[in-house]
Amino acid sequence: INHYLINMINKILTVVDKNSSKEAMACLTQFIDWNKAFDRQCPTLGVQSFIDNGVRPELIPILVNYFQNRRMIVKWHGKLSKEYKLNGGGPQGSTLGILEYTSQSNDNADFVEENERYKFVDDLSIIEILNLITVGITSYNFHNHVASDIGIDQSFIPSVNINSQKYIQNIEEWTDTKKMKLNQEKSKYMIFNFTYNYQFATRLYMNEILLDCEREMKLLGTIISSNLSWSANTNNLIKKAYARMLMLRTVYSFGLSLEDLIQIYSIYIRCYIEQNCIVWSSSLTIELSDNIERVQKVALRICLKDAYICYKNALSITGLKTLAKRREMLSLRF
Repeated sequence: INHYLINMINKILTVVDKNSSKEAMACLTQFIDWNKAFDRQCPTLGVQSFIDNGVRPELIPILVNYFQNRRMIVKWHGKLSKEYKLNGGGPQGSTLGILEYTSQSNDNADFVEENERYKFVDDLSIIEILNLITVGITSYNFHNHVASDIGIDQSFIPSVNINSQKYIQNIEEWTDTKKMKLNQEKSKYMIFNFTYNYQFATRLYMNEILLDCEREMKLLGTIISSNLSWSANTNNLIKKAYARMLMLRTVYSFGLSLEDLIQIYSIYIRCYIEQNCIVWSSSLTIELSDNIERVQKVALRICLKDAYICYKNALSITGLKTLAKRREMLSLRF
């Protein structure tokens, strides 16, 4: 996930940093989603994909035996249902189920350059680099139609002038071939454009349904904004962390040791504010960094109670462990 996000954001930044008085570049990123991707897998196509991807012939009979004649029994309140035959779908929860989908979806974006497509299991993002000077940008005719998705101060790029619409059509054809179904409601696109004179809008369609252009998009647990600011993502992580702070208050009343409280904080709370941190940590403002640090200050206040000393710089977990050792040496009580 981290490689996915870092490579994609690095590609976007590399493109938009080229803007100058003689060049105006932007990125149009599509986020493709499939409806119940694992449930709609065809075992026959899955085995065929293993063959096409070079799996040893000796293993194919084993894979066929694993995927065929699958049965399911449901247990509810101690009662067992009758046996049902599963006609399709991937065996979720198993390693071979993940490998089957990975093999079957391996070629769903082969029509795009490798450094412009990013995949993780059933998540697919495609980047198109736009040269706004040569792409054929024009003004929208508001006299004939008043558009709700295009601003008065925005220019317009027809979908026939860019490759993104062709990419969607290729994905639609691939989806039909694999007997799967696209999710138009969750499929979005986002425009990364930092130019001043070339702000634009466009329209992309999937199965004749207009896709939404988002300013913020949650991708693999991280909220990405079109201005590449991390305010929304940071606020979301902090909100999750504070929601779990009640757990720390509750277990404190049980009389746990300081080391146990630190471990609970690290496992159940700190994991939220460090989610994909190598992607966004270097781009945080001082204000956002302080907001994240404030979560740890609150946790320290809960763990230490009256012994908490509010330094100008918050204590790290390493400092907290050092403080605990000093208390043991001095035989101080909380």
